[in-house]
Amino acid sequence: MKAKLPLKTTFRLALQGKTVTKVLTVFLSAVSFLLFAVASMGYLFSRRDYIARAYYHRAETQGYVAFAGNGSYAPDKAMEGEALESLQTKTGISFVYEADAGVSGWTHFVEGEVPASLLQLGGMIGSLGLAGGAEDYAAIGFTLLAGEYPSAANEVAVSELHFQALQAGGYVDASKQFVWVEDEGGGRFEFNDDLTAGERFDVSSYEDILGKRLGNGDPAADSRARVYTIVGVVDTHSGEELLEEATFVSLRTHPAAHLLFSEEHQAQEQTIVFGGIENKRMMRRAVDYVLDAREKEGGEGKFAAPLDYTTLLPDESRTDEWYIGVVGGAAGGVLLIFSVLLCWHQATAALRLKEKKIGILRLMGATGKDISRLMTCETLLIGAAIFLLSLLGTVLLYYLWLAPATVIGSFGVSIFVFNGWTVLILAALSFAVPFLCTIVPVKKFLKQSIVDNISGNSRRR
Repeated sequence: MKAKLPLKTTFRLALQGKTVTKVLTVFLSAVSFLLFAVASMGYLFSRRDYIARAYYHRAETQGYVAFAGNGSYAPDKAMEGEALESLQTKTGISFVYEADAGVSGWTHFVEGEVPASLLQLGGMIGSLGLAGGAEDYAAIGFTLLAGEYPSAANEVAVSELHFQALQAGGYVDASKQFVWVEDEGGGRFEFNDDLTAGERFDVSSYEDILGKRLGNGDPAADSRARVYTIVGVVDTHSGEELLEEATFVSLRTHPAAHLLFSEEHQAQEQTIVFGGIENKRMMRRAVDYVLDAREKEGGEGKFAAPLDYTTLLPDESRTDEWYIGVVGGAAGGVLLIFSVLLCWHQATAALRLKEKKIGILRLMGATGKDISRLMTCETLLIGAAIFLLSLLGTVLLYYLWLAPATVIGSFGVSIFVFNGWTVLILAALSFAVPFLCTIVPVKKFLKQSIVDNISGNSRRR
């Protein structure tokens, strides 16, 4: 009569054996598989995926990705309109553009003292403009605090930075104090403090600034006047401290502290645009588009590309991830040989230690399947221990050393990727190697007679 081996007995027998052998098997196998996991991070590396991850991280951090001609900002290097439209069509990115509209010397609308950080660059901070729709502004991470985004040509929204200055000093309508002055370039509006200022208001809440005016000139007297009604207050998620050491370039390439206008104010030529990235897939489509255009045009062109993306392209000064994969794979391969030998020895030793007990169980009716299940249980326990140890080691190695050591600049991502594939590779190795090393010893053991098992004669042969 055949008796099925109870699960409890199977589990108890599986735990028996030489602890030192098991510990060595688990430790060396874990180290070997850890190195294979590191090697896979090199072999599975994708440059395009890396750039997409880097800029998606930037989008998550600051709310947007800045695009410029071939990724390099230059005031006189405009991007081609057709290329921008093509990029937007193929990726679905929402763009906010530079605006033709602007308010020269907006700080004159602050009645009291203006923060020093806003007076830098001749008061240019806060006088530049952006153009976009409500959805576009929201896509680059802006948050509406009061009112609405501008939708008409004579409307404007101010940032929280503008509001805080007006709240501290009060508002005064200085638009009529700007007069047109002819020059060689055609002319411009200049502030004349001899002229009488308009109405003054205290500003304590967002609603107090809504409906007030910003602009240059008197529309009733000069057709060149540009005056806008404030319809909203927007949080650009950039505080005053970011502007304390602003340069012309950093100001132009950062959407904070700009006045916000409607879509129709979009400048004819764009040197910098800001894109709202919804997910990594969208960023990957943009990277594919840019790198394909770069290959087609030989690395140069007016196509729109993520600002500074060329710093993430390979160069001779950076360690090649392929070599890292080779080194990790070679080291893992050497240790894998020892791991296989240990797993084989562990399976053989376990059978010998349990030989007499297994022989008695076979005499009582245990089948070959029962014995195989016994060894499978032990193998699974060892595999689980190897997997947990190798996973823990990989996580610690990645987050404490590999990732921090391989992050480039402010992009915040490593050339190595720890993801579900890494865990899957570790799991496959941790369970497959011990299991495969158990099959042959078990089959060989089951060919022996029950008498040999009980008497131990097989050891003397």
